[in-house]
Amino acid sequence: MRTVEIVDELIERFKGWGTDGPHGVLRYLNQAHEILLAQESFQTAAFNPATGGLPVLRTNDGRFEYFADRSIWRVGGVLLPYGSIRDYGVISQSPQRTVSIGGQEYYAVNGVRTFDWQTENQPARILFSFNPKGQDFFLRAWKKPKLITSVNIQHEVPPPLDVMYLIPAAAKLIEGVQNGTVIEARLAIEAEIKPKFWAAMNKGEQSEYTEPVARGF
Repeated sequence: MRTVEIVDELIERFKGWGTDGPHGVLRYLNQAHEILLAQESFQTAAFNPATGGLPVLRTNDGRFEYFADRSIWRVGGVLLPYGSIRDYGVISQSPQRTVSIGGQEYYAVNGVRTFDWQTENQPARILFSFNPKGQDFFLRAWKKPKLITSVNIQHEVPPPLDVMYLIPAAAKLIEGVQNGTVIEARLAIEAEIKPKFWAAMNKGEQSEYTEPVARGF
């Protein structure tokens, strides 16, 4: 369904509610959309649109803190191509884990902390415990869900899952506002609706990420 159709359906269901504002259904549709789509999954993985590869993190000698692109919700690791680790003199001495992404093997670099996206002014952050010395790294990261701030912005949930999960999640939040149980409604979406949604999204996919994780919003 188009976003405008979902909004119309919610307004029809919840009499007295409009589209925008504190008691506008669009606000809670957006929140439901964020809750459902903040997920570590191949379908939400971040890739460089120019190359089709992983996002690149370019570092500077003596600088330890970096920020990911504002489109990224979570950075799960800082990586180097498998087999190239001897070419880099910046790596800590502890053993490196290997991960496989899209059939490509990478080393997961130790000694790096990551922090989720919080707000537009607090994007996802990468903090090195060693000097990266200007080396380029790859990021294992997941995209931030699109903000649905207008009925003209199409949501990212494919049919028929938008009807099965997005509309019920938005309705549960609106009911929570009406009943004074918003926190309980959010917890119910995380515990009940989101696992079923991602089980359907990942059906038939060979993905190591099939369990929902706490969102970063």
